[in-house]
Amino acid sequence: MTREEAIRILDPETTAEALVEYEYYGGFNGKNAMVNAVSDACEVAVEALKMQHGPTKLDRSWWEGCELCQEALFVKRVQYLRPLTAPLTQEQEIMDKLAEHTGIAYYKLESRFCPICGRPLTEEA
Repeated sequence: MTREEAIRILDPETTAEALVEYEYYGGFNGKNAMVNAVSDACEVAVEALKMQHGPTKLDRSWWEGCELCQEALFVKRVQYLRPLTAPLTQEQEIMDKLAEHTGIAYYKLESRFCPICGRPLTEEA
């Protein structure tokens, strides 16, 4: 199957008339001929997509972001009981003491996207 035939089958504007031809020339096996034609067209499309250069990277230069993109964001949570486990870091120990005195615990959000504007914050995003 040529690329032009595959495009004609996969293009929504020409799909119906292209498949009618396969059904007509397929005779008693017209339905199978249509299914095979669509399958072949999909294979041609997949090969064309695979020939493109590797994974594409988004151009992030136009993403300005908002004032909160580079700020650390925390979630406030009311804590009624003391933590059952010992803190692993000195920072966690200070956070536990603060929560013990105030009843409020703060947790840092680790996000790949800015929750305000949606800008990707890491390369994987």
